[in-house]
Amino acid sequence: MPHITPEVLAQCSRFPQYDLEPSDMYATEEAMSRIAADNTEHHIEGIPEYQLLYPDFFSSTFDGVTEHIRAGLLAYAAGKANWGSSR
Repeated sequence: MPHITPEVLAQCSRFPQYDLEPSDMYATEEAMSRIAADNTEHHIEGIPEYQLLYPDFFSSTFDGVTEHIRAGLLAYAAGKANWGSSR
């Protein structure tokens, strides 16, 4: 884990646009250490099982897009297309 040293503080002071207070840097170091310790304690072996997007999402999205395109093409064929609107 990186640590806040006088050299790090000196480097940060060379970038006044970031306005980093030493107390904030030490608090960040403490938070980093707690997060790393918690991650080590609760480490997951192997590949975690999670899924951000479920099959229902893809199915409903496909159906919605298909209907939107169908309606647009039918309107275009009937000479009533309004390509400037989203629906």
